[in-house]
Amino acid sequence: MIEHIATESIGRFRESEEAQERVRGGEVLEYFVSSHKWESVALAREYWLSQCRSERPAWVLAARQGEGRKELLHFYQAMGLHRAHPWQQTLLARLRSHSMARCLLEVIARHVVIWRSQVVSFEDLPEGELRK
Repeated sequence: MIEHIATESIGRFRESEEAQERVRGGEVLEYFVSSHKWESVALAREYWLSQCRSERPAWVLAARQGEGRKELLHFYQAMGLHRAHPWQQTLLARLRSHSMARCLLEVIARHVVIWRSQVVSFEDLPEGELRK
């Protein structure tokens, strides 16, 4: 289900004015599945370091221009709590685009019964405000 939500949301985003402007500006939009909370480290060869106790996929949309890459969407299922009911699940998305956020929420609203949602935007906070 999460893959379907991610794929449909990204498809909608690609049709948005923001996505078209990014492409006209020379950016390439890359969609891929990555490992959430795993970091690649190269020491004579490549090693993968786990940053939590479970390996989970993340659906990612990134805008690449030259050597630089900016994640517009990083969408994954939360690890869950030890005593949580099996039906109790949380989907988390790290977004760096209001248009991508709108597309994702529209798709989720169509496919999922939402018991509780929270949207927090850090974009307009002054530098350093996140640490308080």
